[in-house]
Amino acid sequence: MANEKLGNKIREQSKAIMALTSEKEMLLEQVTKLQKSYSRTKMDLEKKLTEGEQLRALQSHSAHQQVILNQLKSRLEEHEVEQDEDMKTKEATIEDLHLRLKKNIESIHKLNQQLASLQKDNVRLRSELEREIATRQSLEMQLQGKDQLVESLRSQLDSNSYKRLLEKTEQYKDPEKLVRTAVNKLAEEGGVTDPHSLDKAYWIQRVGELSIQLQQSSEYWSDKVRDLSSQLEKTRSASISTKVF
Repeated sequence: MANEKLGNKIREQSKAIMALTSEKEMLLEQVTKLQKSYSRTKMDLEKKLTEGEQLRALQSHSAHQQVILNQLKSRLEEHEVEQDEDMKTKEATIEDLHLRLKKNIESIHKLNQQLASLQKDNVRLRSELEREIATRQSLEMQLQGKDQLVESLRSQLDSNSYKRLLEKTEQYKDPEKLVRTAVNKLAEEGGVTDPHSLDKAYWIQRVGELSIQLQQSSEYWSDKVRDLSSQLEKTRSASISTKVF
Protein backbone atom coordinates (compact mmCIF):
# COMPACT_ATOMS: atom_id res chain seq x y z
CA MET A 1 0.00 0.00 0.00
CA ALA A 2 2.70 2.35 0.95
CA ASN A 3 4.56 1.60 -2.25
CA GLU A 4 1.49 2.14 -4.35
CA LYS A 5 0.91 5.46 -2.72
CA LEU A 6 4.51 6.35 -3.21
CA GLY A 7 4.34 5.18 -6.78
CA ASN A 8 1.20 7.18 -7.33
CA LYS A 9 2.85 10.25 -5.85
CA ILE A 10 5.88 9.70 -7.99
CA ARG A 11 3.69 9.31 -11.05
CA GLU A 12 1.75 12.38 -10.08
CA GLN A 13 4.97 14.29 -9.47
CA SER A 14 6.32 13.04 -12.77
CA LYS A 15 3.15 14.23 -14.51
CA ALA A 16 3.46 17.49 -12.63
CA ILE A 17 7.11 17.77 -13.67
CA MET A 18 6.24 16.99 -17.24
CA ALA A 19 3.43 19.50 -17.14
CA LEU A 20 5.75 22.08 -15.63
CA THR A 21 8.44 21.22 -18.15
CA SER A 22 5.95 21.55 -20.95
CA GLU A 23 4.68 24.78 -19.46
CA LYS A 24 8.28 25.94 -19.06
CA GLU A 25 8.99 25.19 -22.67
CA MET A 26 5.85 27.04 -23.65
CA LEU A 27 6.87 29.94 -21.47
CA LEU A 28 10.35 29.87 -22.96
CA GLU A 29 8.84 29.93 -26.42
CA GLN A 30 6.62 32.82 -25.38
CA VAL A 31 9.60 34.58 -23.83
CA THR A 32 11.54 34.05 -27.05
CA LYS A 33 8.61 35.33 -29.06
CA LEU A 34 8.23 38.27 -26.71
CA GLN A 35 11.93 39.02 -26.96
CA LYS A 36 11.75 38.89 -30.72
CA SER A 37 8.63 41.04 -30.65
CA TYR A 38 10.36 43.45 -28.28
CA SER A 39 13.37 43.58 -30.51
CA ARG A 40 11.18 44.27 -33.52
CA THR A 41 9.17 46.82 -31.58
CA LYS A 42 12.35 48.45 -30.36
CA MET A 43 13.74 48.54 -33.85
CA ASP A 44 10.45 49.92 -35.14
CA LEU A 45 10.45 52.52 -32.37
CA GLU A 46 14.00 53.52 -33.13
CA LYS A 47 13.10 53.67 -36.79
CA LYS A 48 10.06 55.78 -35.97
CA LEU A 49 12.19 58.02 -33.80
CA THR A 50 14.68 58.39 -36.64
CA GLU A 51 11.89 59.06 -39.09
CA GLY A 52 10.39 61.54 -36.64
CA GLU A 53 13.70 63.34 -36.35
CA GLN A 54 14.05 63.30 -40.11
CA LEU A 55 10.50 64.57 -40.42
CA ARG A 56 11.16 67.34 -37.93
CA ALA A 57 14.38 68.20 -39.77
CA LEU A 58 12.49 68.09 -43.04
CA GLN A 59 9.75 70.29 -41.59
CA SER A 60 12.36 72.72 -40.32
CA HIS A 61 14.05 72.71 -43.71
CA SER A 62 10.69 73.05 -45.39
CA ALA A 63 9.84 76.02 -43.17
CA HIS A 64 13.18 77.59 -44.04
CA GLN A 65 12.58 76.86 -47.69
CA GLN A 66 9.11 78.41 -47.37
CA VAL A 67 10.63 81.55 -45.87
CA ILE A 68 13.14 81.67 -48.69
CA LEU A 69 10.35 80.98 -51.16
CA ASN A 70 8.26 83.80 -49.70
CA GLN A 71 11.27 86.13 -49.90
CA LEU A 72 11.89 85.11 -53.49
CA LYS A 73 8.20 85.55 -54.27
CA SER A 74 8.25 89.02 -52.71
CA ARG A 75 11.38 89.93 -54.65
CA LEU A 76 9.82 88.55 -57.81
CA GLU A 77 6.72 90.68 -57.28
CA GLU A 78 8.88 93.74 -56.63
CA HIS A 79 10.92 92.93 -59.74
CA GLU A 80 7.72 92.57 -61.78
CA VAL A 81 6.50 95.94 -60.48
CA GLU A 82 9.86 97.51 -61.32
CA GLN A 83 9.76 95.91 -64.76
CA ASP A 84 6.24 97.23 -65.33
CA GLU A 85 7.29 100.74 -64.28
CA ASP A 86 10.44 100.48 -66.38
CA MET A 87 8.38 99.24 -69.33
CA LYS A 88 5.95 102.14 -68.94
CA THR A 89 8.85 104.57 -68.73
CA LYS A 90 10.44 103.05 -71.83
CA GLU A 91 7.12 103.15 -73.68
CA ALA A 92 6.70 106.83 -72.75
CA THR A 93 10.28 107.50 -73.85
CA ILE A 94 9.71 105.67 -77.13
CA GLU A 95 6.50 107.62 -77.71
CA ASP A 96 8.29 110.89 -76.96
CA LEU A 97 11.13 109.92 -79.31
CA HIS A 98 8.59 108.99 -81.97
CA LEU A 99 6.89 112.38 -81.64
CA ARG A 100 10.27 114.15 -81.75
CA LEU A 101 11.28 112.12 -84.79
CA LYS A 102 8.01 113.01 -86.50
CA LYS A 103 8.52 116.71 -85.70
CA ASN A 104 12.12 116.51 -86.90
CA ILE A 105 10.99 114.92 -90.16
CA GLU A 106 8.39 117.66 -90.61
CA SER A 107 11.01 120.31 -89.79
CA ILE A 108 13.44 118.73 -92.27
CA HIS A 109 10.70 118.72 -94.91
CA LYS A 110 9.96 122.40 -94.25
CA LEU A 111 13.66 123.22 -94.29
CA ASN A 112 14.03 121.39 -97.60
CA GLN A 113 11.15 123.41 -99.01
CA GLN A 114 12.69 126.63 -97.66
CA LEU A 115 16.07 125.58 -99.06
CA ALA A 116 14.53 124.92 -102.48
CA SER A 117 12.77 128.30 -102.31
CA LEU A 118 16.01 129.99 -101.25
CA GLN A 119 17.86 128.28 -104.08
CA LYS A 120 15.25 129.56 -106.53
CA ASP A 121 15.53 133.03 -104.98
CA ASN A 122 19.30 132.75 -105.20
CA VAL A 123 19.11 131.87 -108.89
CA ARG A 124 16.64 134.68 -109.46
CA LEU A 125 18.74 137.18 -107.50
CA ARG A 126 21.87 136.04 -109.34
CA SER A 127 20.07 136.59 -112.64
CA GLU A 128 18.87 139.98 -111.44
CA LEU A 129 22.39 140.80 -110.29
CA GLU A 130 23.79 139.85 -113.68
CA ARG A 131 21.11 141.97 -115.35
CA GLU A 132 21.88 144.83 -112.95
CA ILE A 133 25.58 144.51 -113.77
CA ALA A 134 24.80 144.52 -117.49
CA THR A 135 22.42 147.45 -116.96
CA ARG A 136 25.04 149.28 -114.94
CA GLN A 137 27.63 148.73 -117.65
CA SER A 138 25.12 149.93 -120.21
CA LEU A 139 24.31 152.95 -118.04
CA GLU A 140 27.99 153.69 -117.64
CA MET A 141 28.35 153.64 -121.40
CA GLN A 142 25.25 155.80 -121.70
CA LEU A 143 26.66 158.06 -119.01
CA GLN A 144 29.74 158.60 -121.07
CA GLY A 145 27.51 159.54 -123.99
CA LYS A 146 25.40 161.73 -121.68
CA ASP A 147 28.53 163.44 -120.40
CA GLN A 148 29.46 164.23 -123.97
CA LEU A 149 25.90 165.45 -124.57
CA VAL A 150 26.07 167.60 -121.44
CA GLU A 151 29.31 169.11 -122.59
CA SER A 152 27.77 169.74 -125.99
CA LEU A 153 24.70 171.33 -124.41
CA ARG A 154 26.88 173.42 -122.18
CA SER A 155 28.77 174.58 -125.26
CA GLN A 156 25.48 175.46 -126.87
CA LEU A 157 24.41 177.32 -123.74
CA ASP A 158 27.62 179.29 -123.87
CA SER A 159 27.36 180.01 -127.58
CA ASN A 160 26.14 183.30 -129.01
CA SER A 161 23.22 181.62 -130.76
CA TYR A 162 21.73 180.58 -127.41
CA LYS A 163 22.29 184.10 -126.08
CA ARG A 164 20.46 185.54 -129.07
CA LEU A 165 17.69 183.05 -128.45
CA LEU A 166 17.38 184.29 -124.89
CA GLU A 167 17.39 187.90 -126.08
CA LYS A 168 14.56 187.16 -128.50
CA THR A 169 12.67 185.41 -125.78
CA GLU A 170 13.10 188.44 -123.52
CA GLN A 171 11.68 190.60 -126.27
CA TYR A 172 8.60 188.43 -126.51
CA LYS A 173 8.02 188.89 -122.81
CA ASP A 174 7.07 192.56 -123.51
CA PRO A 175 4.36 192.38 -126.26
CA GLU A 176 3.59 196.13 -126.22
CA LYS A 177 7.17 197.08 -126.89
CA LEU A 178 7.34 194.46 -129.63
CA VAL A 179 4.13 195.81 -131.23
CA ARG A 180 5.42 199.39 -131.17
CA THR A 181 8.64 198.30 -132.80
CA ALA A 182 6.75 196.36 -135.46
CA VAL A 183 4.36 199.29 -136.14
CA ASN A 184 7.21 201.71 -136.57
CA LYS A 185 8.94 199.23 -138.88
CA LEU A 186 5.77 198.86 -140.98
CA ALA A 187 5.32 202.61 -141.17
CA GLU A 188 8.87 202.97 -142.38
CA GLU A 189 8.24 200.29 -144.98
CA GLY A 190 5.10 202.17 -146.13
CA GLY A 191 7.01 205.48 -146.42
CA VAL A 192 5.08 207.06 -143.56
CA THR A 193 6.84 208.87 -140.78
CA ASP A 194 3.85 209.08 -138.49
CA PRO A 195 2.21 205.75 -137.84
CA HIS A 196 -0.96 207.45 -136.57
CA SER A 197 -1.66 208.93 -140.01
CA LEU A 198 -2.29 205.46 -141.47
CA ASP A 199 -5.79 204.13 -141.97
CA LYS A 200 -7.38 202.43 -138.94
CA ALA A 201 -8.46 199.40 -140.92
CA TYR A 202 -4.94 199.01 -142.16
CA TRP A 203 -3.62 198.98 -138.64
CA ILE A 204 -6.25 196.55 -137.48
CA GLN A 205 -5.30 194.12 -140.22
CA ARG A 206 -1.59 194.51 -139.65
CA VAL A 207 -1.91 194.23 -135.87
CA GLY A 208 -3.91 191.01 -136.29
CA GLU A 209 -1.25 189.53 -138.53
CA LEU A 210 1.50 190.61 -136.18
CA SER A 211 -0.35 189.19 -133.19
CA ILE A 212 -0.65 185.81 -134.86
CA GLN A 213 3.01 185.84 -135.84
CA LEU A 214 3.96 186.99 -132.34
CA GLN A 215 1.97 184.23 -130.69
CA GLN A 216 3.44 181.57 -132.98
CA SER A 217 6.97 182.81 -132.47
CA SER A 218 6.48 183.11 -128.71
CA GLU A 219 5.13 179.57 -128.45
CA TYR A 220 7.89 178.21 -130.67
CA TRP A 221 10.71 179.77 -128.71
CA SER A 222 9.11 179.00 -125.36
CA ASP A 223 8.79 175.33 -126.34
CA LYS A 224 12.35 175.37 -127.58
CA VAL A 225 13.66 176.76 -124.29
CA ARG A 226 11.59 174.29 -122.25
CA ASP A 227 12.86 171.35 -124.32
CA LEU A 228 16.47 172.37 -123.92
CA SER A 229 16.05 173.01 -120.19
CA SER A 230 14.27 169.67 -119.74
CA GLN A 231 16.98 167.76 -121.61
CA LEU A 232 19.65 169.46 -119.58
CA GLU A 233 17.88 168.67 -116.28
CA LYS A 234 17.31 165.01 -117.21
CA THR A 235 20.92 164.65 -118.23
CA ARG A 236 22.13 166.12 -114.94
CA SER A 237 19.76 163.90 -112.92
CA ALA A 238 20.87 160.75 -114.77
CA SER A 239 24.49 161.68 -114.24
CA ILE A 240 24.01 162.24 -110.48
CA SER A 241 21.97 159.03 -110.02
CA THR A 242 24.52 156.90 -111.86
CA LYS A 243 27.40 158.30 -109.84
CA VAL A 244 25.55 157.68 -106.59
CA PHE A 245 24.73 154.08 -107.67
